[in-house]
Amino acid sequence: EGTRKGEDAEKAFPEQHNHSSSHSYVGHRAASSSVRTITKGTCQFSSNTSYSFSESQLSCFNVLLELPYTPHRPKFQQTPPIDLRPHKHLRLPPPPLFVTPWGRLIVWDVTRQLAVEEIDSRLPYPLAVGLVVTAIGRYSTYLERFIHTADRFFMTSENVTYVVFTDRVQEVHSDVLNTSRAKLVIEVTNRGWPLNSMMRHSFIGKHKRRLSNFDFLFVTDVDMTFEEEVGREALGDLVGTLHPCFYNSQRKDFSYERDSRSTAYVPKGSGDYYFAGGVFGGCVPEVMRMAKVVEHNFMKDLEWNHTAVWHDESHLNRYFIDRPPTKVLSPEYCSPPTLCGPIKHKRIMLVPKLHSALRHP
Repeated sequence: EGTRKGEDAEKAFPEQHNHSSSHSYVGHRAASSSVRTITKGTCQFSSNTSYSFSESQLSCFNVLLELPYTPHRPKFQQTPPIDLRPHKHLRLPPPPLFVTPWGRLIVWDVTRQLAVEEIDSRLPYPLAVGLVVTAIGRYSTYLERFIHTADRFFMTSENVTYVVFTDRVQEVHSDVLNTSRAKLVIEVTNRGWPLNSMMRHSFIGKHKRRLSNFDFLFVTDVDMTFEEEVGREALGDLVGTLHPCFYNSQRKDFSYERDSRSTAYVPKGSGDYYFAGGVFGGCVPEVMRMAKVVEHNFMKDLEWNHTAVWHDESHLNRYFIDRPPTKVLSPEYCSPPTLCGPIKHKRIMLVPKLHSALRHP
């Protein structure tokens, strides 16, 4: 049957489907001006460490990730590689959960500082970050708690704007958004569940012009709370988060879309990780590219009345197989109330809820 990678989307957006892409391009503002530039980044890991890695894992440390890519801006700056040698004292997670097969660091508490140093080396303070949530219908009741915890723990050193897609604009403005941070409230239509969740990629793409002033977009579900500090270690060109219930599972157990007719289809034996649909992000050009492809794919499925098994999460996983994230967050950044594994730090946590009461009037 072969490996299908969303043929329709590939024809429509051929530049999105370079399967070898492990690019690293970040859009940001120069420290001394409002001109937006592009930083071209590479990530190189040294094998001269005291860790016990297999030969295949060590090989990815020594590869300088240099990929063909058409930038959105003409200016480039080479970034220094990440060198693990000064950090021999770290107690690391098992190697498969420390670095991806395509050579990208996975951000755990013990590797968090490495990620911060890499970002600090090439991006100025403060960055303009849009924290994007969809609060439609009864889900808007979670917004006040979400904002309260984000004020305390989310990107406290950056210029954060809350971007809220909602059908209850007046209520959100008057009762919920009691924060000193900037707010951008955008009215959308309540289409019911699961379309409200699936359409957030469409919302992002539709309002591209209003979101283009940010350096990064960080997208989460609204029924979450920030429990520990989430800083610039969570920023990257294209960011995905390991699903807490599958991060240590075998590939055969991943909950991919298995209907071969779907644009989200992933054949058995494919995929390295299963990503959570509730936390993702990246620089604005990359998020817009992803939003365009994901929206195209689920609209193609809707043409024959099909919804992927896990809705937008299924399409997100298909996209990340075709275009692997340049930054991978551990399940510390998407932890359920009852942990699916021994996750010590719960930086972003899901709020317990009764789905049936929220999704159906």
